[in-house]
Amino acid sequence: MTVNEKIKVLYKNRYMKDEKEFNQFVNSLDFLSEPNWFDPLKFSEKDIKDIYTVFEDDTESHDVMFGLLHLVEALDLHGRVLIHSLPTMYPHALNWLLTFVARILNSIEATASFKENYAKLTETEKLFVHMILQELVEDSPIFFERVKLLTETN
Repeated sequence: MTVNEKIKVLYKNRYMKDEKEFNQFVNSLDFLSEPNWFDPLKFSEKDIKDIYTVFEDDTESHDVMFGLLHLVEALDLHGRVLIHSLPTMYPHALNWLLTFVARILNSIEATASFKENYAKLTETEKLFVHMILQELVEDSPIFFERVKLLTETN
């Protein structure tokens, strides 16, 4: 199977509502994450965007979904693709969005890269990102200063 076919299996089974969905999801994730097979160059930017669409707050297995989070973080180190994928994850994966952004804000290097990408967004895209950042600050006020630094212009 190709990377794209495995991502389609992940998407189709993202709720993991029964044993069959769970096993298909885990098998596809294991295939994509296999250390002897894994190579970021095998994944296109579209593949990474498609992986972001797999995230679902209503999944039955958040711990397995965290495995997908680790995979996509290895592919999109500083959230360059994430910042353009935010609208495709909202509202069905808001909690995962907040998790990704919080993890970016916990890294100085990732925050700097995210800020560079934020500056390149259209005003409409910036408004959407700002909405997500506000939600994060409401949930976790500790991020206020990092969000302020992220969105201020030089």
